[in-house]
Amino acid sequence: MKVSEIMTPDVHVCVPGASLERAARIMWDEDCGCVPVIDGEGRPLGLITDRDVCMGTLARGGALGDAPVDASMSQPPVTCKADDTVEEAERIMCEHQIRRLIVVDDDGKLAGLVSLSDLVQAVPSEGQAEALRFSDELLTTLSSVTRPRRHEEVAIATEV
Repeated sequence: MKVSEIMTPDVHVCVPGASLERAARIMWDEDCGCVPVIDGEGRPLGLITDRDVCMGTLARGGALGDAPVDASMSQPPVTCKADDTVEEAERIMCEHQIRRLIVVDDDGKLAGLVSLSDLVQAVPSEGQAEALRFSDELLTTLSSVTRPRRHEEVAIATEV
């Protein structure tokens, strides 16, 4: 199965200088958890998630309208191509511990987005052996992506 068969092709985007408030508004209005950040030619520069908006605002203080998206977005963008297999998309998601993957065309322009939800929805409903194989791969992906990350570079002082 190809990524193009399960991805969301029409995603809402924002530009790097947009405010976190703008990104949050897009997520609220469109009922989505992330927004690709693109340049003027439609090439992805990064991805801003609802969590990035919250953490970016918390870290900087101030209002959502005061901070630009590019200060909190995940970058560089992690991508796959629409003609990649679903298994390749899963491998990339596992490797980078991400829940959403930007899909690009042959020119590197945004073509869509594939998420863990898309992978779950793609589990075959017919053919028990195929469904079990697919489900096993999906569980491996979910296990990898949801494993807590350890940030050794961030030391938390616990002084009494």
